[in-house]
Amino acid sequence: MVVERLRASKQKIDEEQRPEWIEDGRKWAAETAEYDELKRVAELAERLDAEQPTARPDAGALFRALCEAIYQEDADSYSQEELAEQLTGDARRWPSHDQLCWYIEGAQQVWDEVSDKI
Repeated sequence: MVVERLRASKQKIDEEQRPEWIEDGRKWAAETAEYDELKRVAELAERLDAEQPTARPDAGALFRALCEAIYQEDADSYSQEELAEQLTGDARRWPSHDQLCWYIEGAQQVWDEVSDKI
């Protein structure tokens, strides 16, 4: 009973949030990202794809890695708050692991579409 309920909850979250987060990543990549920022985020996506599921970073480590890819610096508290604000609308609320993966996936989709044309 509990497993079924939680499985349904997870599926609902995936169906509702995944398209939005992928679109947000695509929008950032297409409208805001500079070439070097997008390239670093795409490289982060490739590293994530290559890792074994058990070796993938937790949400905090992934958030810091995305922050470093975008800002090309150590993920200091200012850049982390700025990125959190951009992604969630609240500088104190970090996205979940899944939300980060979906955002990165959207950015990578744009990179894959344009990288060989640049």
